[in-house]
Amino acid sequence: MRFKELERQSKLDEENYQLYVRKTEESRISNAMDTEKIVNLSIVEPASVPTKPVQPKILLNICLSVILGTLLSLGGTMLAEYLAHTFNKAEDAEKRLGVPVLATIREMEV
Repeated sequence: MRFKELERQSKLDEENYQLYVRKTEESRISNAMDTEKIVNLSIVEPASVPTKPVQPKILLNICLSVILGTLLSLGGTMLAEYLAHTFNKAEDAEKRLGVPVLATIREMEV
């Protein structure tokens, strides 16, 4: 029992020693980088808590959403119209396909 306890203690001491060696090496590297100014990060001003809460600008958000919504919807409809592959008149079909139109549906008058 005593031997197993000593083995466990020895293993624990070895792990602690390895941890300390690793930390010492990291500290040495960090100090060397600080003295050589390799690390270009430095704290200019510590963080502070804002004095008043941040609130959304409701009027600006509404105006921007209306403008962007209008522009996107107009752009979408123009793109859909540009990409549409339909014939609106018999002449369009004859010109595009190069064949005569045999029948058409008369337009309704409103």
